[in-house]
Amino acid sequence: MNFAQELKNILNDQDQLFGGVAVLSPVVANYMKDEGYDTVDKLTDWLYKSPDEAAPHFYNKSAINILVTGSSNNLYWDYGGMRYVKSISVDNWR
Repeated sequence: MNFAQELKNILNDQDQLFGGVAVLSPVVANYMKDEGYDTVDKLTDWLYKSPDEAAPHFYNKSAINILVTGSSNNLYWDYGGMRYVKSISVDNWR
């Protein structure tokens, strides 16, 4: 399975207004790393516009956010048409 291409297909179905967020388990992130996307920047650059596309789907690269979270025992990913706003520390409210 080409996880990066699947993610690109999913994000291209999202509305351009809100951007796209992908939440990946470490397992899925490692699969994408094995596909050659060993940094978030490389993956984001490719998701934004690959060479075979006439124009990018989103207005700018900052509209695409990749989050890696969770444990390493589940093959999990989720996505949504949303935009990153801020980060919070889990330890502050735990």
